Amino acid sequence: MISRRSFLFFIPFLSFIVLSGCGRSEEVWRYDLGETLKVQTVPLTLPEHGLVITWKVLITKDETAEGRYVIPRVQRIKPGIALELEQKRFKAVLVALEEDNGEVRWETEPLGESDQNLSSPVYHGGSVFVGSDTGRVYEIDASNGEILWSEDTGGWVTAAPLVTDRFIAAGNENGRLVCWSREDKKVLFEKHFSGGFRDSLFLTPHGFFGASGNTLFLLDERGALFKSWESDDKYIDYDGIEKKNAPITSPLFVEGSTALFATRGDYLHLFDIAAWEDELRVYEAGLTPARPVFFGDTIAAGTETGVALFDRITGEKKGELNTDHRWMDFDLKFRKGGAVNGGFLLHEGILYFGSYDYALYGYDTATFERRYKFAIKHHIDRTTPAMGSKYLIFGADSHHLYAVRPYEP
Repeated sequence: MISRRSFLFFIPFLSFIVLSGCGRSEEVWRYDLGETLKVQTVPLTLPEHGLVITWKVLITKDETAEGRYVIPRVQRIKPGIALELEQKRFKAVLVALEEDNGEVRWETEPLGESDQNLSSPVYHGGSVFVGSDTGRVYEIDASNGEILWSEDTGGWVTAAPLVTDRFIAAGNENGRLVCWSREDKKVLFEKHFSGGFRDSLFLTPHGFFGASGNTLFLLDERGALFKSWESDDKYIDYDGIEKKNAPITSPLFVEGSTALFATRGDYLHLFDIAAWEDELRVYEAGLTPARPVFFGDTIAAGTETGVALFDRITGEKKGELNTDHRWMDFDLKFRKGGAVNGGFLLHEGILYFGSYDYALYGYDTATFERRYKFAIKHHIDRTTPAMGSKYLIFGADSHHLYAVRPYEP
């Protein structure tokens, strides 16, 4: 017989399980991506190859680094903590992991020299394409990690390249946009945009579409500027001064002739590429740079406390998807809930997203009820979960890549 004391102890525990509305999914595997890497890129899943491809950072001691990359190390703890600055060099490589077990299938030679200024990899026609902080764009054989081609753009390439049957296009942070022929790798055109590139280019039925600074643009296949649009949203700069022409802060979400994005002024825009005009403009305090998404008649956008939902036609706010995991901040104070700074994954009617509060969430897009929550011990920040053939794949500030089972009814 269970004692009264034991029964009272189990009541809160059982209540937590019942009221959570979801079960914690079992972790399948995790992979260490390097000592200092905070995962900000999106993992690439190749279900047909059974692979997950992402960046891994190797750190080596280098006395010739001249302080370019220094890592503080605590030498002793006492009043006035002493620190020693170690000269170290980062070497970033792409690694391909078996989705089933997280084992390494191949690893490239070093492609980058930092742990964060790198683009997300993309796949097309048997090759993986990626940009690096070295300024180069690479084509890599997806079967063995061999470098097939690379070209220098002259500046950090943090946005994923655009790759089609005909084109390879990439923009760097200096604002240089280069488009090559996919077949013979000849330069087809170059353009320069003063706002630099933080996001990928898109090939739409109307031409090459992209964003730079506070501007949307449309180019023809020869690189000629066809149309441009400039944000006139107001925002408060770092000095507390109100300004116009707020920059576009989120990556673009593009589907057909419709684009969705957020600006620094806490405005969400639904843009008609064919008509070249704003379809919808919504203000919501606390919008984050997360890539927004729409599905059906609903728009979802990241906020400082979770996800805001809006009607796609009227812009009316429909509700919120809250984050509520308990975590500890840098001041060793407990907090509950966190910002959604990354992107969204829609899979089999469930909207997945990571949060700064250490949890990966999944909400039913029909009822907006929570179906899934998987918590770790680090922020899931500025990245997007990806779906493989079996498992949800996501990275975190723990410098690990995780594979977990998705929600199952």
